[in-house]
Amino acid sequence: MFKNTPTKFYFVNRWNPSELRIPEPPQFRLEVSGGSAKRRLEVAEDLSERLSAPNVYDNVSVTPSTSRQKGIVVSALPNLSTQPEVISRADLSHLLRVATDGIQVDKIYEDNVDLPIYLRMPRERSTSLENLSSLPVGFDGRLIPLSALAHFSIEEREPPTYRENQQALTAIEATLTKSNLGEANVRKGRAQEAIKSYREKLAARPAAEKKDDPLVLDAVPDRELQDALVQLKHAVLLSIALIFLVMVLQLGDIVHSLLVLVAIPLGIIGVILALYVFSSSLSLNSGLGTILLNGIAVANSIILVDFIRRQFESGLSAIEATVSASAARLRPILMTSLTTVLGMMPIALGLGEGGKTLQPLGIAVSGGLWVSTLLTLYLVPCLQFHYLRAKAARSKSLSGGTTV
Repeated sequence: MFKNTPTKFYFVNRWNPSELRIPEPPQFRLEVSGGSAKRRLEVAEDLSERLSAPNVYDNVSVTPSTSRQKGIVVSALPNLSTQPEVISRADLSHLLRVATDGIQVDKIYEDNVDLPIYLRMPRERSTSLENLSSLPVGFDGRLIPLSALAHFSIEEREPPTYRENQQALTAIEATLTKSNLGEANVRKGRAQEAIKSYREKLAARPAAEKKDDPLVLDAVPDRELQDALVQLKHAVLLSIALIFLVMVLQLGDIVHSLLVLVAIPLGIIGVILALYVFSSSLSLNSGLGTILLNGIAVANSIILVDFIRRQFESGLSAIEATVSASAARLRPILMTSLTTVLGMMPIALGLGEGGKTLQPLGIAVSGGLWVSTLLTLYLVPCLQFHYLRAKAARSKSLSGGTTV
């Protein structure tokens, strides 16, 4: 269990992964790299102001923050620098902790809970630098102010260092509100013009002042998320390509293989409807569920397409082969689909410990398969009937021409 301390506080909030949407990447990103950390922060602050100008971008964030942070600096007194150490750094640090955050000295156990006991000076004694400097300290049998042992000052801290791929940089990201997304290209053009003029301003600086200047680079917004989405898209396309290849090898006909693949877009329609009904969202888990659904949904199409083809090749007309095969395979298709949907239902409902994590995957498979099955029973036989009828008419025409 995490325990609160004077310097750390923990908050626990409920989190449902099924409601975790794929984050929308920013519309614009710049990277300020090289140069000194202070100069990077100054350039990032100037660029942030230009991007935040009216009619450019609505929200601009800088990582790390450009806010100037200050802290208390403790240094040795000049007249004590050549003398033997009057007080150790550890003892001085101990006194400062007692005066500010406090230190845990003991704990008591009550009602099955550990209650820590802290030693700390009253808050009003450390509200200002003067109060902290005048804090009485027992030393060599007498009380002296803490300022007699060290010098205290409030100074601006060094800017924090932020790294990506082991490179120190400052990232600037800009976004638009939903109402202004239609102007994304126009706003981006204005931002690029502002950045171009700022680069020219940096280039015009004297050479002596440019030694610490960083580089301002255009970057792909949210590169990691974009890479993940591209990989997910490639995985979906690869699964479809492999299914198509297997169907061509087994059926020996490209059109029949394409008819089998009709179940995949029908399944995607079912995924979208199911996510909407269950108030879930399109996430990486639901994307993985879509990939899994591709292989399951085509099973119904394979049963229908192959059996209709066999009936047609046995001598039945296109309409007779379609009707008889659809009626014969209706019950097996419904049974296999229903058992699969019911098997995935506990995952779709998020039952069990950690069930919420896989809930989007279960929703995608269950909802997508059910809708795909219902639409496949009507659409696939209809499309195959038109194909077989056209094929029969073409064969009859060629046969008649040969006879003549």
